[in-house]
Parts: sequence; C-alpha cells; structure tokens
Amino acid sequence: MWLDDTVRERARAIEFTLTPSGPLFDGTRSQVLVREAVLGYPASEDGLKDLPLGTYSLRAVMLGKDGRRTPLGIATVSENTFQANVPLVWSPSRVCGSGTSSGVDPFLVRLEPLR
Repeated sequence: MWLDDTVRERARAIEFTLTPSGPLFDGTRSQVLVREAVLGYPASEDGLKDLPLGTYSLRAVMLGKDGRRTPLGIATVSENTFQANVPLVWSPSRVCGSGTSSGVDPFLVRLEPLR
C-alpha cells in the first residue's frame, strides 16, 4: 500500500474491512474480515498477509496516533479516483517456480484521507 504523507505522519495503523462479495476460492462462504495493518519500517512491510482468497469490497480507516478514526479513500494503482471502497479481486501470479510465491499477485492500493 502507498500512503499519502499526511497519513503516514498521523497514523498508528490502518484498519481494513473486507466484505465478501462472493464465495471463497474453494467455494465456501466467507465472513466480514476486519484486519489491522500496523505501520512500521521499512514501509515495504506495510500491508495485510494471509487473507482467504475470494472477492471482497475493501474499506480503510486510519487509526490515528491521537486515537481518532479517519475514513480513507482507496485507489488501485491503475486508477486515479479515490473511493470509500473498492472491489478486491485477486490476479494469478506471473511468477512461476518460486518457493516464495503464493500463486497470486499482491493487491496494491493507494490511500489518502477522504475529501
């Protein structure tokens, strides 16, 4: 995830809500997931890992160092429009034969305070 500079300065963490929009990859039903990504260094480690594969609607809230909760706009790396929520759909990985690949590409987003 890429963060607006003001978000990184003011945030302790980002809370993501993933609302299922269909079944999981294996056909089972999913539940709403709420996960927290604590912001640390290096920034390349920011994000969520080990999510069940499925399609979701993704929302984000900044958890401020001062205790405030601020809704964030989300844009995918290919879009310039920030929205309150975006569809999260996994793509197959283009990396083959690596023991470090999960088989799916990361879902990358940019975050900034909603205006």
